[in-house]
Amino acid sequence: MLYFNESVYSWLKNTQKFSTIIEKNSKMDSSKCCSFLYRSRALYASEAIKKLVAAASITSNHLNSLGPCFASLIPEEYLNNLETSEIESQIDYFNTQSFQPNASIFSTLKTKLNGLYDSKATDTDKTSLLSQMGSLAVFMDESKVDQSLVKNSVSSMLSNIKSERNVENEDVAKCRVGSGNDDQVKTFVANWNKRLVGSWFPLTSSRRKRSTTALTCDIVNQIISAIDLVPESYFASMTTAEFEKCVETLGNIDYSLTAKQYEELAKKKNKYGKRRY
Repeated sequence: MLYFNESVYSWLKNTQKFSTIIEKNSKMDSSKCCSFLYRSRALYASEAIKKLVAAASITSNHLNSLGPCFASLIPEEYLNNLETSEIESQIDYFNTQSFQPNASIFSTLKTKLNGLYDSKATDTDKTSLLSQMGSLAVFMDESKVDQSLVKNSVSSMLSNIKSERNVENEDVAKCRVGSGNDDQVKTFVANWNKRLVGSWFPLTSSRRKRSTTALTCDIVNQIISAIDLVPESYFASMTTAEFEKCVETLGNIDYSLTAKQYEELAKKKNKYGKRRY
């Protein structure tokens, strides 16, 4: 869906080319429709922002006039001139599903978000910012974030990323179609999911004490969209009682598990079967 400020809508409504595009779109083959709409949307985003303001003077208010769907397609020079404080003041605007940034602004957006994160002096402020960012955080450098700062928001962030940034999600795919480099977005999402899950389930080694975090059915339900990232050792240590509570969930999981995870679950299933029968 496109979001219009009334002034922008009036400008588009009175443009002959816009009327022509809509008429052509109604007769267009469905296989070409989405790509055509994307190019049209990108064109209007570029032209609309130029009519609203010069690049050097852009503020978040100008982006509000476009709406997040159009704003995700603005020319890179406009985003580059947007002050970090302006992004922070409208962070809720940027972390919506409708804001699916164009591949051409990935690098600039990452720089802006990294700078915003670095501007926070305390862990408390950084944690608060990450909470406000929500799924928008996938476009910043995840390695900058101490895992302890996201441990309490793992469930909500995974849920938001799944619904707002996962390109396999139908609604996200509709917003992103034609925007370029979905594979890069998949990498962003995978890296962040790994970082988030790792805050609960760190990989263990002989040099480091094993985490005491236990894998419970409640946790499985909270991180179901990234369950394949949980080290298999945690499946092995899952109690039979917790496994029993989670049999239905694990049996209907629609995410790819690793071979070793399946192996550990098979062992649990055998023990569970012996207890029941």
